[in-house]
This record gives sequence, C-alpha cells and structure tokens, in this order.
Amino acid sequence: MNKTQLKVLAGVLAIFLLGGIIGGLGAGIYLRWRVEQFAMKAPKDHKEIFMERLSRELTLTESQKPEVEKIVTNSTVEIRQLIEQSRIDFEEIIERRNVELKAILTPEQYRKLEKMEKRIRDRWEKNPPPPPFPGGPPPGPEGGPGDRDGRDRPPEKETL
Repeated sequence: MNKTQLKVLAGVLAIFLLGGIIGGLGAGIYLRWRVEQFAMKAPKDHKEIFMERLSRELTLTESQKPEVEKIVTNSTVEIRQLIEQSRIDFEEIIERRNVELKAILTPEQYRKLEKMEKRIRDRWEKNPPPPPFPGGPPPGPEGGPGDRDGRDRPPEKETL
C-alpha cells in the first residue's frame, strides 16, 4: 500500500471509531436519562399505577388485593435498588472506558473527546427525548409492532 491509501484507510477507520464512540455516548446518556426519569417518580406512584392496572385487568377480588399489594410493594423496593445499582455501574463503565481511551488517545484527542461528551450531555439535558406513549406503544396490527404478544387484542370468543 502506498501512503495515500494508508491515509485514506486511517481516515475511514478514524471515522468509524468516532462514530462508535459518539453512538455509545449517546446511547449511554439516553439510558441514564430514562433510568433517572423512572427513578424520579415516587415509589408510591409506580405501585399505585401498577395496582390499579392489575386490579382492573385481572379483576382482583377484595381478598386478593392486600396480598398482591404486598408483593408489588416488595418488588418495587427491589426494582429501585436495582435501578440505583445500575446507575452506579453505568457511571463506572463510562469512567473505565474513558481511562482506557485516555491511554491510547493523544492529549489533544482526549480533550476533544471530553468536549464531545460535554456537548452531548448538555444537549440531552436541554432536549431530552420525548417520553414513551402512556401505557406503552399504540396498538399495532396483529403480530406487528405494538401488538405486545396479543395483549392489545380483544379476547377471542369461545366456540362450541
């Protein structure tokens, strides 16, 4: 290979590497935002919403409701702990990645990476993605996106 071909190859590889880094940063920031949005709601909100849905869709009896509520309360606590641990793990992964990148990037490249991360974080904080549809995605065609394994379909009528 001559020098021109090597330069072109190096440029293409650099573009793909930067694209991967930027994509990873964007996905990471989005994930962090979604987790924080969920965590900001009071545990009571999650539990009440879920209990209302269970009661309505499963037609819980009055004797079932206290038992189901106890189970939902316990799982809500566990989910909150998992979310907090995931946030901590996520931040540790980002920090480790940056330490590894710093070892191979020049000081100028690393400063640029830090500026890129800051721009992405600032942009996400100013313009977070819209929340999902309330109650999940809109119903889609049977077997298509939004069908959620038939949960949006009306129950089939029994035939004799």
